[in-house]
Amino acid sequence: MRRLFGKKKSIDKLLTNLKMRLLKSLSIMVTLGIVAMVSCSKDDEDNNDAISGAGPTVTSTSPASDATGVARNTNVVFTFSEKMDSSTINNSTFILQIGTQLVPGKVVYSGVTATFTPNEWLLAGKPYTATITTGVKDMNGHHLAPRKVWVFVTADSTSTLGVIDLGASGSYVILAKSATAVVDARAIAGQRLTVN
Repeated sequence: MRRLFGKKKSIDKLLTNLKMRLLKSLSIMVTLGIVAMVSCSKDDEDNNDAISGAGPTVTSTSPASDATGVARNTNVVFTFSEKMDSSTINNSTFILQIGTQLVPGKVVYSGVTATFTPNEWLLAGKPYTATITTGVKDMNGHHLAPRKVWVFVTADSTSTLGVIDLGASGSYVILAKSATAVVDARAIAGQRLTVN
């Protein structure tokens, strides 16, 4: 009987030890869980601050809003208040329309400026609506809000063309039947000009 009673004391001692270890482990796990939740909560607050911060704005457009007499071969240029996520500036976030018809073209983004180049010249004497949607985002994930919408009207005359800056390049290719004139600066100054 003594032997049985002695084993019971060892089992009780073993169970007490086991309970203490279990409580200690549980206490450590709860503490770690609380620390993790507090840490994650702080990260979420920081991320929410970044996303809910001031979003980008459109600082300028060309043609300007309500402009008239706009050259038919114009590009639409718009500038943002900060560097943008270039993957969000495309033909689905910039739309040029005449009535309800979309104007096909290509959007290129560099620095803080985006340029839409229509595939063809714009129609003469027509109002065009340009829209930059709230789908565009800056580098921190802030969306443009609200969307930017403006209207401009092309020139009535089909001969009104915009100036094209050819830069400092010394050789140009002018397509036949294009309404573009190239004059070398030496010819204007009265110097002899030889064309090879």
